[in-house]
Amino acid sequence: MKYTVHRALAMLKTTKARIERELADECIMWARVARGNEDLISGVAVKDIERDIQSHYDRITALIENYTKIKSAVIKSNAGVAEEAELRRTSVCGKLLTVAEIIEMQDTIYGRAKKPGFKSKLLAKMKDDFAKAQMDFDDMQEKADEEVNQYIRSLAGKKRDEDETYAGTKSLIEATSKMLHEQKDPRLIDPLKIANKINALENEIENFRTEADAILSEQNALSTIELDLAEVK
Repeated sequence: MKYTVHRALAMLKTTKARIERELADECIMWARVARGNEDLISGVAVKDIERDIQSHYDRITALIENYTKIKSAVIKSNAGVAEEAELRRTSVCGKLLTVAEIIEMQDTIYGRAKKPGFKSKLLAKMKDDFAKAQMDFDDMQEKADEEVNQYIRSLAGKKRDEDETYAGTKSLIEATSKMLHEQKDPRLIDPLKIANKINALENEIENFRTEADAILSEQNALSTIELDLAEVK
């Protein structure tokens, strides 16, 4: 589908704004923790939370992909390059890109050391949310273990007072402990398998930055430009 450059520039602006809003959305956490077999977290159904996490991820990744495509087309148009023209491209992480596209992806998509891009911001939020979820999981597990242990100690003392047989008491305690742990132990709500997403995104960002830096250095060292400079007296 064809668009005017004026329309494409407007689309770039709105797409970037949408990406920034999605990345800044504090209502969505990439991983959550539920208690036992409960189906609600803060009054929201787990299935709805899982659906929202997946939709959020799909939306962000699609927006970033669209931004990249639009920006690439605008760069070529601004350079006066026809769609069918042969361009000097270099392979970066399996993608054929012009130098201008590499620089744009460094600046906006992947970011630099002190200037985060869309994907580095996404990575930071994923890592932060996952760390918080793990802390919540550990805290909830500690509380669940203490609650179960207190109940089991109380039950064991009661059965001793009732002069129950050891075998019967042991069997009852094991069954009760299993049931209570199923009710109280935390479970991670993680439809994206977020640890895998984090690892993949870390590798993608690191590989692109490394290859892009090397290629740009090579291009600057080997490429020549024609200049007709005025004489300065």
